[in-house]
Amino acid sequence: MVAVWFLLYDAIRLRPLHTPALSASRCFRAPRSRSTSIPRLDVVVGYTIFHFAVFAVFGIAVAAFLFAAEREPRILLGLLVLFLCFQVFFFGFLQALDVLLAGVAPWWNVAIGNLLASVAMITYFFLGHRSLGARLLERWTEED
Repeated sequence: MVAVWFLLYDAIRLRPLHTPALSASRCFRAPRSRSTSIPRLDVVVGYTIFHFAVFAVFGIAVAAFLFAAEREPRILLGLLVLFLCFQVFFFGFLQALDVLLAGVAPWWNVAIGNLLASVAMITYFFLGHRSLGARLLERWTEED
């Protein structure tokens, strides 16, 4: 979802694949193409694979939390804290990585991408675990 957002953002600015190429060059110190307007495809593909792998690991961690939350719905509170910490870490990482990168991907643009990804993940997980929302509410009302 984030990749689609940045692809659309770059296309509107008439600079296709600029954001992932710049992110890769900053993240990996990858060489840039001679022309700054044409991103190197190998760098973009490599960064995309890396990005996918990192978020696949994050998704597996979230799935493990949801699996545990089916038995103890209060664990979702921990998942919310994990999500919020991840967002703060990511924005801090973006700012620390490079001022130039933050200028190309301003905070509001990254926030839109993260919001779209978050909505997609929450929708996917709650559709796969339909009883979790109801169990979460019932668990908070139980007498211990």
